[in-house]
Amino acid sequence: MLRIMATASLTALFTALTAQAEDVQQPDATIPKITIIADVDAYKTLPGAGTYLSPTDLEVFQDTDINAILEQVPGVFVTEEDGYGLRPNIGIRAAQSERSSKVTYMEDGILMNPAPYAQPSAYYFPRAGRMHSIEVVKGPASTKFGPYTIGGAINMNTVPIPRDSLNKIRLELGEDGGRLAHLQHGQSVGRGVSYVLDAYREEADGFKQLDNGGDTGFEIGSVMGKLRYSLDNQYFEMKLGYTDEVSDETYWGLTDSDFAKTPFRRYAGTQRDEMDNEHRQAVFTHVYDFESGSKLTTQIYKTWFDRNWYKLESVGGKKFDDVMMTDDDERLFNVLNGNRNSTTTCPAEDITDGNDCLYVKANNRLYKAHGIQTKLNFDINNHAVEIGIRAHTDEMKRVQWTDKYYMEDGVMRLYGDPGVPGAAGGGDNRFEEAKALSLYISDEIDFGRLTVTPGLRMEDIKGVRYEGNGDQSPRSAIKAKNSYDDLMGALSVTYQLNDETLLIGGIYEGFSPTGVANEKAETATIFEAGVRWHRGVHNIEAFFHQTNFDNLVVTCTNSAGGTCPIGDTFSSDAAEVFGLELIAGTQFEAGALTVPVSLVYSYTHTEFLNSFDEASEYSQWGEVTAGDAFPYVPENQLAVSIGLISNTWQADARVKYKSEMRTKAGQGHIADPDKIDSHTVVDLALTRDMGDNLQIKLGVRNALDKDYAVSRHPAGLRPGLPRTASLSMRKSF
Repeated sequence: MLRIMATASLTALFTALTAQAEDVQQPDATIPKITIIADVDAYKTLPGAGTYLSPTDLEVFQDTDINAILEQVPGVFVTEEDGYGLRPNIGIRAAQSERSSKVTYMEDGILMNPAPYAQPSAYYFPRAGRMHSIEVVKGPASTKFGPYTIGGAINMNTVPIPRDSLNKIRLELGEDGGRLAHLQHGQSVGRGVSYVLDAYREEADGFKQLDNGGDTGFEIGSVMGKLRYSLDNQYFEMKLGYTDEVSDETYWGLTDSDFAKTPFRRYAGTQRDEMDNEHRQAVFTHVYDFESGSKLTTQIYKTWFDRNWYKLESVGGKKFDDVMMTDDDERLFNVLNGNRNSTTTCPAEDITDGNDCLYVKANNRLYKAHGIQTKLNFDINNHAVEIGIRAHTDEMKRVQWTDKYYMEDGVMRLYGDPGVPGAAGGGDNRFEEAKALSLYISDEIDFGRLTVTPGLRMEDIKGVRYEGNGDQSPRSAIKAKNSYDDLMGALSVTYQLNDETLLIGGIYEGFSPTGVANEKAETATIFEAGVRWHRGVHNIEAFFHQTNFDNLVVTCTNSAGGTCPIGDTFSSDAAEVFGLELIAGTQFEAGALTVPVSLVYSYTHTEFLNSFDEASEYSQWGEVTAGDAFPYVPENQLAVSIGLISNTWQADARVKYKSEMRTKAGQGHIADPDKIDSHTVVDLALTRDMGDNLQIKLGVRNALDKDYAVSRHPAGLRPGLPRTASLSMRKSF
């Protein structure tokens, strides 16, 4: 199938390139871009909950942290990790947020999880600061955008190719050594050829303080280019992208007492921790518009993600909880924080021999994914039909090693020889591969005011895990494999009550694959009902949703904490989630000023329906009693924005509130150490239009300098970003 579809697209390209092109003109409209919904206006009639964040929306605060952006979308929950959004943990409607592994997220319509079927944990996420627009789709409409359909889908749209020309530059300086440069250039060069180039660079020294004064910042660089050849009724486009990152990040947080005293402290034992990664992508797109109005879109893609997170694994052979969360071994904790030297006892050879070495593991992975996807849109009478197919393969190769350090006067020094990649003791080397065939069909049937949209989605998945064999190609004996398929139905109904009011309802079967070692996917039945009202600049949207899990599944990862075997899965069987999502917005005039106001609110109730203890190794669940609530899902979340706009300047304020949340399954009163306190964060922005397409912006995140915790996993409390000011310049020419 891959060969047939690729051959068809390349044949069409060859035919177009050999045609006479002297009279070809660029279309009058803006050159089209790939979005997961047909156009922006379609969100007003979307048969389900969805949010489109336009370039204008994103420019208000110019956020580079995807967490700050998505906290303004109802039903989306983020668990911050590093303060900068380098590795976001995103959940939608209580689907597990850890490593964003239960969300379908895309860039320009292409899956961006490094290995979405074999190993979906998202250690790569496109940098939000370089995005043109962002789409979020929930409910029955998300059935088109699998494989993860229980929560929903997020699509990050990069800069589109301009019809004429594009030249933009953004430069920014901020506190803690924050620096950013973003350049965009594109144009149409005639005879159907157009292109765009995007270069992005962001870095900071970091806001945390290591005990020995080392680095806690990051550097990210990204380049992307698109080249398009257009004919009257079709176009061909090649997109290439490259991103690299080096960040001095750790998994180890702080004890409660240390967080209360110095929330931005980093223990000396984490001074060697560093994430180093590279991401590459190549996408070939062909779009053909038939004279009948039908449209065929085909994309061939490949992504590579190579990363090594070199980070502290244990102290004296004991991991996070034993060293930090209890008082069982004060000796090891003092080695961790640099208050005790370990030179006399470190040379013990056996990791379990009671020594006080610091073991730093190279969590080294290589991910690859490739595939081809095509969709056909056509109309027949009152039917608007969309049919899609995707053939996809992804893999993950894990080749790890461990180095041994001793602590000397607060400085970690290597003991003995460095570890050997893939050698015994490196830990759990493996190769995992998954192949998937996805099909969907959606039929929007127009009965006037009433529109009915039935849909079907099929996922056929085969996965295998090979046990490591001790060398750099860990692919020997088969350790686990699975093969399963699911057919899921969806039905949504909209009714145009009047020109301003749309009533929406739907039901669908949600699905999430669970890696290569589990024979049973995560499944649920989801209901949704809502209303969407628009009158000029005024709008209100309200949705009720309910998810009935047949089989709720979590996967053990390092980032989840605990002592469970990495890659193992745990199931709770039945569980329930229901909630309310609300959006309200308006604007009014106050003299010479325009005042936009918006409110976004989410209420979410979660509940395990069975009691079980087999997941006790998964630290965020433990021994669950029926009636327990999920961890890391706040019951209430609120974002309020207000602006003041004149002819030459604009002032904006954003207030984000998150209620307290559990860090471990439970019910009733939430007590330490199993909770994150509620917190409110205020962001400010002041923009001055200097004329000649030049703007100056002063931004302040966490303007009230609120100290707050964002997570307790995998190891201790982590802080949110402190007050951070930045000054930027943006110019178009």
